[in-house]
Amino acid sequence: MKTLLLLRHAKAGVGAPDRDRGLTGRGRRQSAAAGRYLAAEGLLPDLVICSDARRTRETLDGLALGEGAALQFTPDLYDGHVPELLDLVRGIEAADVSCVLVIGHNPTISDAGRFLAREGKASSLSRLVLGMPTSGLAVLKFEAANWSAVGAGTLTRLLRPADYPEAD
Repeated sequence: MKTLLLLRHAKAGVGAPDRDRGLTGRGRRQSAAAGRYLAAEGLLPDLVICSDARRTRETLDGLALGEGAALQFTPDLYDGHVPELLDLVRGIEAADVSCVLVIGHNPTISDAGRFLAREGKASSLSRLVLGMPTSGLAVLKFEAANWSAVGAGTLTRLLRPADYPEAD
């Protein structure tokens, strides 16, 4: 069983070049709340694949996941689309990686969730069609022995910032 966590970066400010936009105070609170949720639910990743944009790196910092996960920063999640995201995930070779967190941007994060989620609660699948808000999290499970076999999965949770304790 493989678990993929798709997280859209937290709320970012304006006024800087896009790649350099940092989180707002609200975004910092959102990322901290998402991190508390992941820890409380035991959804701690073995590997984090993160866009190299400032707002995604600050989202990762706010999650405060500790030092247990390997980190991979990539521009492919800033400029890329679903095929690039899937290549990154399916390219994971480490057999001991069972949970991966991908922190990226829309539309790619929402599109990847819609592409991969083939089963799940009808209400969650319907909400996913609308796209993920900033700091939105999709939890997908796959009956796959290795990451190269990840395809159609089950959407087990879809969270908005309001679903996290003390998010705003």
